[in-house]
Amino acid sequence: MTCGPDGIPVAIIKKKVKHQIAEPLSHIINRSLDLGKCPENMKNTKTIGIQKGQKSYGLNDLRPLAITSVFSKVFETAHCNGMSNYLHQTNFFTPTWVHLRTMS
Repeated sequence: MTCGPDGIPVAIIKKKVKHQIAEPLSHIINRSLDLGKCPENMKNTKTIGIQKGQKSYGLNDLRPLAITSVFSKVFETAHCNGMSNYLHQTNFFTPTWVHLRTMS
């Protein structure tokens, strides 16, 4: 099972408790956005090295991969969706910025 730095497996969250934690997690995310601060434990990552190619001889042959918690990913998605909605509602994007607009 894949775990982030908090040691909580993604599968447990997705299959077992997502409905029970949705409301409290939503409250934490909204409060965090209101305050303009991210909870410290959502900033933690676990970094591992992944081989760049088939042959790996040393640290220069590895690329870093940062593993975050499932809660951090939910927080990031909520923040990105909120920001995107705000930018579209305020017509921030000009018509020439087609690649930044979502298709609807």
